Amino acid sequence: MQGIWLTAVISFRTNGDYAPSYLDYECPHSDYSVMGWYKDGSEYGIMFYYGIIKYPFTFLGELGLALQNYIYLVRSNATGWYYAHDEETNFFPIFSIGIGIFFSPHYRLQVKISNRYSVLLGLALAIQK
Repeated sequence: MQGIWLTAVISFRTNGDYAPSYLDYECPHSDYSVMGWYKDGSEYGIMFYYGIIKYPFTFLGELGLALQNYIYLVRSNATGWYYAHDEETNFFPIFSIGIGIFFSPHYRLQVKISNRYSVLLGLALAIQK
């Protein structure tokens, strides 16, 4: 079993440092404390996975782009309420390399190193025609 494959995946993920509940407008006065930038919602992305199969090994790669919305959060010293003082969307390139090994004709154990998601360990199902 040998070959080259390419697939595209649209993904989303959620992870830490999210803002507490807030009002979606600027603080109406200047007596506030700055809380900093927080992630707002899920991260979305599109990734292109590719691989070269030289049985029993697979050499893997990934290229993609992710976007994440951030808010600049402030807390009113008068009321204790949180306000979204500013907002921006950041784009992040995603790339990774990895290797997989087939331990049966249809299952592959793989490990990848990614610039955005660190080390990923996975189990893949290979469907053949």
